[in-house]
Amino acid sequence: MKTTDLAAGNILLPNATIIVEFVIFALVLLVMWRFIVPPILKAMQDRDDMVRRQAEESQKANETLTAAEQRYQEALTEARGKSASIRDEARLEGQQYLDELRTQAQAEVAGIAARGRDELAEQRSRALERLRPHVGELAVTLAGRVLGEELPADTAGSATVTGYLSEQEVGA
Repeated sequence: MKTTDLAAGNILLPNATIIVEFVIFALVLLVMWRFIVPPILKAMQDRDDMVRRQAEESQKANETLTAAEQRYQEALTEARGKSASIRDEARLEGQQYLDELRTQAQAEVAGIAARGRDELAEQRSRALERLRPHVGELAVTLAGRVLGEELPADTAGSATVTGYLSEQEVGA
């Protein structure tokens, strides 16, 4: 037996093909480790950085949104308070205006009533002045009708009745 046959027959002895395949495999691994893995690792690192940045920006945006909502609620509360105070002031001013109008109306009513009383008193006095000369004659005529006789239409009887009525007016 030859040594080559021995090596060919022995499974435990490495064959040159296996050594060459191992060297090629090592070279492929070295090339991959040297030229392919670093860009992939860099791309993965960049993606991780981008995800981290986006997460931080999202957190900042949420904080900003929360702060803006809080400011909005505060402004809304303040606006509601101001609108309530403005509404109360408007009601108060409206009530004051109504009170002023009511006072003016009452003053006008009082003035109209006073003028009406004055006019009625004046008309009454004019009516009395116009009717006074005729009251005596009417009284004599009425007395005649009551008695059933016609009384003489003298001016003395009429003057007596008119004088009596004048005395009653002055006494009242």
